[in-house]
Amino acid sequence: MNAKSPGLIAELASSAMDPDIPAGRARNRFPAGEFADEFDDNLDYGRLRAEYRRLAAEQAALRRVSHRLRRIEQRTGRSLSRPKDLAELCLVFEVHRHRV
Repeated sequence: MNAKSPGLIAELASSAMDPDIPAGRARNRFPAGEFADEFDDNLDYGRLRAEYRRLAAEQAALRRVSHRLRRIEQRTGRSLSRPKDLAELCLVFEVHRHRV
């Protein structure tokens, strides 16, 4: 079976969806060896590593922002999820920004 053949996805889907096969045994009907070999030939590990690094950096940035917002809440005693508190904090930061 060729991984580029148009019927491959349909065949794999029908194998997995066959109601006569118990759920734990459906995986055994996939031509895993043939498919994995051809998939590895087309996989660009350099792009995969670059995407992993990009996602890791994005996740680190999100953690930093989340930490800073949590610290603002702790130090001010205000909650950023309450509109009134958020409005007060925005006003305070705006005043501070124009004074500096």
